[in-house]
Amino acid sequence: MHEFWGVLVWSANNLIFALLGVIIVHQIKDNNIVLKDLMWAGILYLAINIIRFIVVFIHLPIFRCFKYSLTVNEGILTAFGGLRGAVGVVLALSISTDPNIQEVGGGYPAK
Repeated sequence: MHEFWGVLVWSANNLIFALLGVIIVHQIKDNNIVLKDLMWAGILYLAINIIRFIVVFIHLPIFRCFKYSLTVNEGILTAFGGLRGAVGVVLALSISTDPNIQEVGGGYPAK
């Protein structure tokens, strides 16, 4: 049974990343990506990681009050781990393919 679930997870990951590749190629073909876009992506990546580290280290004293005590090294590992892999990809795809989200950062339209 363990092998079955392993194969199922592996297949789902491959399907998700294959779908992601098709969607990205389709979107890049239709849009012009300029250096400014890549710069903003890099800045956003750095900002998200810095915020993740700040949030984890702000909550370390709170964790120590409960049975889930974390050391500083475990906090670094937790912050570095973040949300990685297929879950983050699926969340990003669900946002980028949602027809209710307007094209230029307008959020959800009023009903």
